[in-house]
Amino acid sequence: MTEKLKVLDLTDCTKLRRTPNFSNFTSLETLVLARCSNLLTIHPSISKLQLLETLNIKGCSSLGELPEEVCSLQSLKQIVMPQNFQLLKLPERIGNLKSLSSFVLNEHPKICQLPDSIGGMANLTYLSLHGCVGIKELPSSIGELKMLVELQISTLSIVELPNSIGNLKKLRMLTLCRTKIKEFPHTIGGLEMLEILNAHRSWDLTDKNLEEIGKLFHLTTLNLAFTSVSRLPPEISRLHLQRLEVGSIELQQVPALPASLKFLAVQALDFSLVPQPSSITDLEHLELQRFSNSTKIPRSTWQDYHSKVEGAMLREQPSYQLPSRLSALKLRGISPLPHFSNLINLTVLHVIDCAISHLPINPGLTHLRELFIRRCKSLEKIPGLSLLRSLERLELKGLNRLVEIQGLSELESLQYLILSSCDLIGQLPNLSKLGKLQHLELEACPNVRAIEGIEGLESWVLDSHGRTILERLLDVSRSTWLSHRLPMGRDSRFSIVNFLHYEMLQDRISVHSDDDDSRSNERIGEEILQALANSNIYIPVFSRNYASSYWCLRKLTQMVKCTTESRGKRRILPMFYDVEIDDVKLETDLYKSDLDKHQTNFDHSEVKAWKEALIEVAAMRGFILRNN
Repeated sequence: MTEKLKVLDLTDCTKLRRTPNFSNFTSLETLVLARCSNLLTIHPSISKLQLLETLNIKGCSSLGELPEEVCSLQSLKQIVMPQNFQLLKLPERIGNLKSLSSFVLNEHPKICQLPDSIGGMANLTYLSLHGCVGIKELPSSIGELKMLVELQISTLSIVELPNSIGNLKKLRMLTLCRTKIKEFPHTIGGLEMLEILNAHRSWDLTDKNLEEIGKLFHLTTLNLAFTSVSRLPPEISRLHLQRLEVGSIELQQVPALPASLKFLAVQALDFSLVPQPSSITDLEHLELQRFSNSTKIPRSTWQDYHSKVEGAMLREQPSYQLPSRLSALKLRGISPLPHFSNLINLTVLHVIDCAISHLPINPGLTHLRELFIRRCKSLEKIPGLSLLRSLERLELKGLNRLVEIQGLSELESLQYLILSSCDLIGQLPNLSKLGKLQHLELEACPNVRAIEGIEGLESWVLDSHGRTILERLLDVSRSTWLSHRLPMGRDSRFSIVNFLHYEMLQDRISVHSDDDDSRSNERIGEEILQALANSNIYIPVFSRNYASSYWCLRKLTQMVKCTTESRGKRRILPMFYDVEIDDVKLETDLYKSDLDKHQTNFDHSEVKAWKEALIEVAAMRGFILRNN
């Protein structure tokens, strides 16, 4: 029977410490060892699986090495690797995997180098090394990956790329975000099929060899934002770029930009050196940011930064003429503001950290749907706001001198209204005409009293201070557990859980994050119990559908149990994400209705324990956040 088996799935076999002998599984095509958290050894007989195409060892956190015998699997196309904060040794002969098409080695901070043999992966099309901060250089054999289409080497300590990278003739995407690379290799112009080059926040990257980019005639996207690039070479203008991002406190020279651009983002100290974008007639999205003393920059660039900012602030800045096809305009620290009168297609306008006393709204902005005004501390009024009859989202934050919002009651298309840190606003107009208003958020506006015309709103937030506390969270040094059940959709990768998880990983904090697994009626596995026991901080994220998941409720109950037994050594920090504290306290129907449904499928004593856990955690100090 085993000779004919094609799939062997041992997922969640947490007591498995050594795989079985595979000698009789000669027809096996898929081997899944996912979340076998105590697995220490893969039997050498794995070399007998010559038809194996997929090996899944995700979640095998105790596995110390990938055995050399794996390298003889000539049919292997995919290895699903674990994310491992412990050292995972890669076999020296890993390049013998000639059929491997994808190799993802993300979040392995203790791996210091790749085997030289990696260049032997003749059919590899995708290689990702995101978060392997121990890797400081790549082997020159990387250039032998003739079929490679995408190379991701973000958040590494790598300081240079090998010259052999120019041999990757089929490479279409090269991502070098958050690295310590100081220059592109002089061979980068050899990447003749390259379409996307992204070096975002590689702060040490300089101009050297930048002119070679002018040879990349297939390049459509170039991101040099938040680097140390001081000039863009004139060769840039010959490219058919559609998206360009460039930014540096050293930026001094920007040539004529390609007329093909549809997206342009520029960060600079002095915009008198940046050409007017009005000549880019097809431009649809424009972002301009002027560096200031409040801009977050790494310590390595602190030297002379403040004096450079002060010097730049003394220089007069140009008033920009903008192309009429713009649909999105985002300005940060820009003064004077450009004229908006010709922007009849504009749907998104962000004005942030701008020294303005008023924001003139003209009839040409009739299609505007989103208006954000943040930290414009001198802003006193927004004349013409009532003209924005198509506006759906209005966000006003940190406007210390704004006394009233004239015209607010006329915005009949408004769906989201967010006011934060507007100290002088004391009275809002009657909002009863805003029939489409779904969400009103009020934060740190101490003088606002009664608000008329808000009957039937779906959500209400008062004085959330989550951001400050969240920044403090990143100082913890032990394991943290993120428990959530957020709606999974197109933008779920941008949720607060993803951002918090990412920032913790950057600070070398061991963090466990779980999704709802839609499992059958089963108990919490040993792996999860062990992970909970190893965590000192628990962060349950209470979303609107959290209580519908018995799996989340079981883990929450275990968190409360671990915290109680720790005698103060563990702590729960709840997030209330698009829910009210009263919802979690079971004082409304949102969670109560889900728990009533659970009564029919689960033991009453267990459901009672879930209720007690919810009520106990809801009483703890936490963070109130909204999905915006």
